[in-house]
Amino acid sequence: MSSYDPFVLTEEVTKADRDQAEASLREEFAAGRLSSEEFNERLGQVYVAQSPAALADAQFGPVHAPANAWRAAAEPVFAGVVDNVRRPFVQQGNGLAVFAHVSPFFLWLFGPLIAWGLARPGTTAKREAAKAFNWQLLALLIGIGVSIVAGIVLGDAGEVVSRIWTAIWALLTIVGAVMAAKGRDWTNPLRARFGWEVLAERPR
Repeated sequence: MSSYDPFVLTEEVTKADRDQAEASLREEFAAGRLSSEEFNERLGQVYVAQSPAALADAQFGPVHAPANAWRAAAEPVFAGVVDNVRRPFVQQGNGLAVFAHVSPFFLWLFGPLIAWGLARPGTTAKREAAKAFNWQLLALLIGIGVSIVAGIVLGDAGEVVSRIWTAIWALLTIVGAVMAAKGRDWTNPLRARFGWEVLAERPR
């Protein structure tokens, strides 16, 4: 484990504390000392820990692993990738996560919002629903801006620009759904350029 000391208590768990605990777990996982089930379970506990004691328990406490946990082989962890593609924290099935991403095609912003309301805190589905909602809201604002500017500058030809933006929106939305189906914590490249988020994508 890393130099994180669970006995040095502070009033609350900071982002730096979570990052340090996560790095420690990834180090153990990469060394083969944690199965994928135990790694995912402990990582989920790290994200939802509200006190230093809970954070320490997430790293060192007992884990109720599935009966077939011994079958899981250690998965490789590659430096430089974990920031953009992370393993799920706590699984609630990928179905709800995928629904959150594809629902805007027929439910607009309400689809991801419904999924977010149904998902349990600290689950992959909760995270993906928040990401889907934030992306759709951003895409809506960009779409409105593109339509107005293109209409003023290009006139009737601005419709072509609007259609190009619609294609980009659809493509990135589909990619988000595919990544959610694979259980990957994918970062939308356009969302990454904007720091704000209406729904929190990670526990704070």
